[in-house]
Amino acid sequence: MKRNIFNKKMILSIVCLLFVAIIPLCFLNLINYSALLASTSEEVVDDETENSAEDTDTNADTDIDAEDDEVEISGNWADYAVTPRSAISTASQLAGLSGASGSYTLSNNIDLSGRSWTPISNFSGTLDGNGYTISGLNITGDYGSSVGLFGEVGSATIRNLIVAGSINVYMVNSRIGIAGIVGSVAEGNSVSISNCVSKVNITVSAS
Repeated sequence: MKRNIFNKKMILSIVCLLFVAIIPLCFLNLINYSALLASTSEEVVDDETENSAEDTDTNADTDIDAEDDEVEISGNWADYAVTPRSAISTASQLAGLSGASGSYTLSNNIDLSGRSWTPISNFSGTLDGNGYTISGLNITGDYGSSVGLFGEVGSATIRNLIVAGSINVYMVNSRIGIAGIVGSVAEGNSVSISNCVSKVNITVSAS
């Protein structure tokens, strides 16, 4: 009987010792797991922050490249002509009027400074300047065809437009027309120009 009691006490003691030993280990593991979670969360936040910074740098580089492209563009506006929309807001769209026959309206002032201008040719549509100004017109060189913002036009209507700039050309053909807005009208056609102002200085030389 005494041996049984002793055995029970021994077993109980062993269980208590195991219990006392296991509880701290479990608690320690729990602390380590919590620390691991916190560390992982910080790494995720750091990664997101770095990715955001990289995206910002990429966007900044893209903006700088776009600005560099803008600065590097030179030459003649005709080289950068694009198909114009009904509302014209850029010099490239304006240059795209060559050969057009639709109806167009300026939506703002347009500055042609810094690049030479090739006269718009074969225009047979309508351009309403809407009271805005096309400034910085710059036409130079030898010309054997009509010269102006528009060179030779077909049946066209141009109204409510102000054009400013300079024309300095050498006439290869003495029969060409030169003017600030429209150089000449193709034979058999007529042009209507109303409420327009030309502030273009014109210098012409010929042999």
